[in-house]
Order: sequence, then C-alpha cells, then structure tokens
Amino acid sequence: MIQTKNLGHDIIRRSSIKSDESIHSIDLSCISVDINSVFSADSSGKIVKWNLDDLSFACSTTIRGAIINSMHIDENFLYTGSSYLDNRIRVLDKENLEVVKILDGHTSSISDLTGNSELLISCSSDSEIRVWDKTTYENINTYKSDQDILLSVVVDDAYIYTGGIGNKIDVLTISDLKLVTELRGTDASVFSLISNQTRLYSGSGEIWWGGPGSPRPPEFETAIRIWEKNTWECLGMIEGHSDNVNALALHESLLLSVSDDGSLRVYDVNSHDEILCAVLNGRGIKDITTDSAYIYTCLMTGSVWKIPFVTIKEMVG
Repeated sequence: MIQTKNLGHDIIRRSSIKSDESIHSIDLSCISVDINSVFSADSSGKIVKWNLDDLSFACSTTIRGAIINSMHIDENFLYTGSSYLDNRIRVLDKENLEVVKILDGHTSSISDLTGNSELLISCSSDSEIRVWDKTTYENINTYKSDQDILLSVVVDDAYIYTGGIGNKIDVLTISDLKLVTELRGTDASVFSLISNQTRLYSGSGEIWWGGPGSPRPPEFETAIRIWEKNTWECLGMIEGHSDNVNALALHESLLLSVSDDGSLRVYDVNSHDEILCAVLNGRGIKDITTDSAYIYTCLMTGSVWKIPFVTIKEMVG
C-alpha cells in the first residue's frame, strides 16, 4: 500500500521527536547513532551530541575551518571527514567530543567514511580510497580510482565498494584493494551505497553539470539500483526521487532513502515496491541512519528527526 506524501508527512511529523533547530545554524550534513547518543554535524564544522531518548542537547564542539560532510561511528570513537581546505579525518572521544587524533593523507574533500571493527575506510574527491588501522591509525593501504571524484563507500565481509562521478561502482578486495569488477549501468554519479548479505544498493545524482557555471540539465538519473553480489548483475532500478539520492539505510525488510528533494522514501527490499513517501523538508535531507527501533535523519533546516519504525509499520499495515 502506497501512502500519499501529505499523509505520510503529517503522521510522521506528529509521531517524531525533533531536536532544537536553533543549535545548528547552518545546513546539516551527516548523522550517526550509538546506544546512548545521536551525533550530527554541519558545514560550519559544528558537531553536536544529543541524548538518544529525547534528542535533548548534550554537548557540542566546533572545528574551525572544517566543512564536515562525512561521519562514521564505532564502539569507541566518532570519526569525521571534512572538505575543501581541511581535508582531514578526525577521531573524537564520544563522551566529550574532544579530538584525540587527526589523520592526514587525502588531498581533497573526504566524501564518505565507513569501516568495520579493525579498519576505517575513507573515500575522497582526490579519487582515492584509504584504509586506516583503527589501533595505530596508520594508513595501511591506498587505492587510486580512475574516477576523478569518489563520493560513496561501503564495506562488507569481503569487499569495499566505492562509487563516484564515473557513473560506476568499483568493487575492491579488503585485504589488498585489488579491483575485482566494475558495476556499470548507472546514468549518473553514484552518491550513496548500502549493502546486506546478498545485495548492494546504490543511489544516484549529480554534483555538477558540465563544469563550474554550467547550467543544470533538466533531467538526470535520481534512482536506486539493486545489484546481486553473486553475479554482479543489476537486478533493477527504483525510481521516484526527483533529486540526488543522498543516503540509504536498511532495516529488516525495509530499504530507506533520503534526497535533496526533501523526501524520505521506504521500500520493500523483496518486491522493491515503494510503500511510503513523506516529504519532510523543502530544502533537502542529507543523511539517514537507524537503530533497532528508530530512523534518524538530518534536515537541511538544522533539525534532527527521530522517527519510530512502529509508525511506519502502522501506516503500511
């Protein structure tokens, strides 16, 4: 059952917890969550820690001169990646947001961060994937892509996947960053990636349109593609968003996406049917993450939203 945008928006707005919009005075760019807290960051370098239960303000810090556009979290630390003149990864203490380590190496904007228990993995506009040891913080391996700008990265037990402006996804071995294959067919840049045991999902969009000052084309691909990991075959494409698909998340049998069109969309991972679309914001949504009971999104208006999954399930029956 597909809900209307207005119905989805109204019900989600009434059931959600929202943070104080005045804490962030500029567009939110990324969000992470652990068992106690929610963390958000913006393009002024401000990082905010919120109490998980009610999204009340806990503490904040500002990294001067850093435009933060990527974030990763694990049991011990919060990691941020910044852009333009900074181009650094910072390791922060989750309790007080103090910077405990700075990782240098990238020469351009750090677009995305991911990792596992042992490794931190970064991708950048310098076309590089860098793998960092989480114990020593050494850069233990680097992959140079033929895509001029990398925008997204995700890891599973066997592979690292990275997408960029080359309209493809590079599949690399974790152990030595050898290129296994290239997933082609996307008719736009690969903005976002998420994976489960059997499938990889990619979201598309565009960061520029022919170079600085060039007009934006009237149409470009803003879709989600589903890739089979055993065969590397593209199983299909989900359309619906009208602007960049900025982030993806998975929860049980649900695939979730957010976009610069301001909407949160929810799909059935088996049928790929859209089961909910809620327009939360006219200015766009940059990131999404989940825990066992809630969806967390950061809106460009400056607020963090905590949306209960039970509301989604009630709406779709």
